[in-house]
Amino acid sequence: MTQKDVDRVMLVRYAAFEAGPRGSLEQMKAICYCLRNRVRAGWGEWMDVIGTADEFRANEPNELIRIDHNTRIYQRLLHDVDDIYFGHSSSDFGEGKTLEDTLCEKERPCFYWLFLDRPMRQWFKDNIISDKQNHPSRVTMGLTMFFE
Repeated sequence: MTQKDVDRVMLVRYAAFEAGPRGSLEQMKAICYCLRNRVRAGWGEWMDVIGTADEFRANEPNELIRIDHNTRIYQRLLHDVDDIYFGHSSSDFGEGKTLEDTLCEKERPCFYWLFLDRPMRQWFKDNIISDKQNHPSRVTMGLTMFFE
């Protein structure tokens, strides 16, 4: 096992817990892309970025869920995590764009996400929502918004 293997396991685990029991595959992948954007922007190495992700979360923590490793969504995330981690686009997100294209534009990558159906943390209101110039909303996916 290598550190890259550990990073990918941590990434999948974090995205599954963050999206919660009703989370879609696309939501989980989007969270992974946002975390990858943080790594690429110099926020730290993968373990550091994932380990501190809760400090920058928009919503109050989810109730702890049990990951069902037999679900198709989880299995697909495991399959797709290598492409996310190593930066290879695969899924079409409409209009010829991939989810990666949409969230990872070089000039305007998304770093934050907000679940509209969950309680919002005051930190997020004060630092992200109220600073629209530096953190505009860029993508909406159902009840999830993504911000620069």
